[in-house]
Amino acid sequence: APSFIGMYLYIPYISLKDQDTFAFGKIISESVWYMGLLMFTLKTPIPLILIIMLLLFFRKLPKNNADKLCLLLPIISIFLIFSFNNKLSGIRHMLAVYPFIFVLAGNLTSIRMNWKKTAMAALLFSYAASAFLTAPYYLSYINLIGGGSGNAYKIMVGANIDQGQELL
Repeated sequence: APSFIGMYLYIPYISLKDQDTFAFGKIISESVWYMGLLMFTLKTPIPLILIIMLLLFFRKLPKNNADKLCLLLPIISIFLIFSFNNKLSGIRHMLAVYPFIFVLAGNLTSIRMNWKKTAMAALLFSYAASAFLTAPYYLSYINLIGGGSGNAYKIMVGANIDQGQELL
């Protein structure tokens, strides 16, 4: 919890710094509303995106309104912050979204359908396979929507691709 709160306190500070971003071969200096969604879509494994779509399709959110608020408010607020700020162009700033998504994904276990176990097993297997195939270059991961990790340099640069970790 302290690091999550610290992230929210760090956002106003980082927002004051001038910083350009890069997407699809262009240097962008103005705020682009879709940058957070773009980074999330390209850096999130496709099986997790499919799980999110299943959550929305089956409307499997918690029944308790307080639980919904506790899980959805951080996700929505982080996406809104990214929508109005081009200074936070790295996926590393959005990592706080994933635990909430994983907790929401647990609600899919309440779906009562015969094919549920097979579909969830296939999604989990493909999620594990994408992690295995990406190893050891996790930082430069781009899913197949973006053309795979081999095309990552054409789409984005900076901390989304490399931190110089191979230099150590």
